[in-house]
Amino acid sequence: LKMRTALDWMAPDTERIIETGAGWGKTLFNLWLYGAPKHAEFWAFELTQAGRQAAELLIRHAQSPLQLKTASFDHYAPDFACLGQAPKKTAVITHHSLEQIPVLGHNWIDALLALPGFDRCIHLEPVGWQIPTNNWLAEDTPQVYERMQQIDQENSRFSLKKNQNTNLYPLLRESEQ
Repeated sequence: LKMRTALDWMAPDTERIIETGAGWGKTLFNLWLYGAPKHAEFWAFELTQAGRQAAELLIRHAQSPLQLKTASFDHYAPDFACLGQAPKKTAVITHHSLEQIPVLGHNWIDALLALPGFDRCIHLEPVGWQIPTNNWLAEDTPQVYERMQQIDQENSRFSLKKNQNTNLYPLLRESEQ
């Protein structure tokens, strides 16, 4: 469901798909399998050498037409220079990677917006508890609303205890201004 939702948000003429914090590229492989534009370049931006090597090993042995490339990436010092300056329509996706960055800097958003051809960013991150109001739940029954409030509180406690991201939603809202 998450991959199909991400694909619904992705433009069909996307030329480049980037995942930051990609690990071994599972999300990118799934996007490709579920119908992402087959002509697009797929980029796994990953901090760990082991993650990048695993992605490269999989693509080398998969005998797939998927065009997957890897690049070293640090969320605290985002650098997309390896992409060059060619303005290709670009979709960026994050999937359970930003949750591991306790406080994300403005430079991360700035780096995305500076990407030549940047079109959109899709976040699949567990940060719903950061949204200050849950008015969208008001249409549900009181039991559903109550249960969702409990889930948000539990997620908040868990995220704070594990030192997970606390500012993605506020940062995105601020960047909309």
